[in-house]
Amino acid sequence: MKSKRLNWDLVNTYSRELIDNKKNYNDFMLGIYLQIALRSALRGNDILKLKKSNFKFNTGTCKLVTQKTNVPFSFALPDWLMKLIETIENEDIFYNPKYGGTYTIVWVNLRLKKQFGNAGVSSHSIRKSAGLKMYQNAGVNGASNFLTHKSLQHTRTYLELDELETLQLQKNVFGD
Repeated sequence: MKSKRLNWDLVNTYSRELIDNKKNYNDFMLGIYLQIALRSALRGNDILKLKKSNFKFNTGTCKLVTQKTNVPFSFALPDWLMKLIETIENEDIFYNPKYGGTYTIVWVNLRLKKQFGNAGVSSHSIRKSAGLKMYQNAGVNGASNFLTHKSLQHTRTYLELDELETLQLQKNVFGD
């Protein structure tokens, strides 16, 4: 089953609520995960493997080589999020002290399905949401670069850009 896109603003609001719930470490970590996913469009396993050494706290950036495509990738995060990440005590950002290892993509997907419904929701849904947000603000070229796709057609298919979205983009650009 294909993963479905989720509304970026809805996921952003939900993740901030999780981060604000400082009493529940799992909620806090899922909130951090979602914020990174929304702002980077990284695949879930790439996010879960992030280490503090990937982050340049003085510049607000993160650099890594993606696992699936082996492509160097950099992204920026807002100061407030960088400060939260900097306070994490372990080198592995997503280390779970209760289990002595990092959180898994299965854990992320179970939490997402519980919150957003079972049908087609996964960590990839967040990647699609981030890609669509970039598309809406920077067009298909921007989204393709952001998602590290090799072709624009792949991005169009991946984001399920149908004729109506294409027509709406044309209206936004050309007016009338």
